[in-house]
Amino acid sequence: MNIFVNTKINHGNAARPIALHVTNKHKETMDTGDLSEETYRAIMIEAEMFNHDLTLQFGLLSSHCNDEDDFIEKSIQLISEMKKYDDIDLDDMFFGNPPEMSKFQTTLKRILDNIVELKKIPTKKRTYD
Repeated sequence: MNIFVNTKINHGNAARPIALHVTNKHKETMDTGDLSEETYRAIMIEAEMFNHDLTLQFGLLSSHCNDEDDFIEKSIQLISEMKKYDDIDLDDMFFGNPPEMSKFQTTLKRILDNIVELKKIPTKKRTYD
């Protein structure tokens, strides 16, 4: 099954929705509240510090993941797609109030750098509530 993380909301231009293949075979879905503190800070807080609309993308993604490791891998895929966005895509994603492309790209790189550091911490050694 594919999910579309970011679809055309309210503009007439054709945007590229992101289709990620989802293999969530479990009936229970994950939520951002299930993430370790380290993962939450690395991805969710970093996105929120930039713009809440970016955080929404990762929050939606989490509901289509099996576990934290799946969320991290799908976040990498999502960022890879977002790095290809053009101005129209940004306008759509940020509901008509797009950030500067360079700042958006810098934030994506920062999140990826955070993920690299996060992956150095074994899942069982991360802090969960």
